[in-house]
Amino acid sequence: MEGRLAGYVLSHPWMRFCPPALNQVLRTLPAPTDGVYIHDLAVAPWARGTGAGQELAAAALQAARDSSLPRVGLEAVGESEPFWERQGFRGVDRAYLAAKLASYGAGARYMEQLLS
Repeated sequence: MEGRLAGYVLSHPWMRFCPPALNQVLRTLPAPTDGVYIHDLAVAPWARGTGAGQELAAAALQAARDSSLPRVGLEAVGESEPFWERQGFRGVDRAYLAAKLASYGAGARYMEQLLS
């Protein structure tokens, strides 16, 4: 529906393989950074299935490309991994991320996309 908020995406510069701690205030951004981190993407229930999620992901990826940083990372949570795979992200396994990923919930997975 026109004039209704369909969703949002929040991303910011960040360091590879260092996802922010869950439920912590980010007071500053790291310097230097080597990529962009998609912190959150949410779509209103009424807008699911309309392509709004894909549009938001595409906008975040374009903003990352415009920043000239080489990659985008995120935590896939809540069974969202297939969605992110369709957007071109791939899972990255690092044993040292296990404890932090566990705080995001069962099945959380670190994913990234290299930008060209």
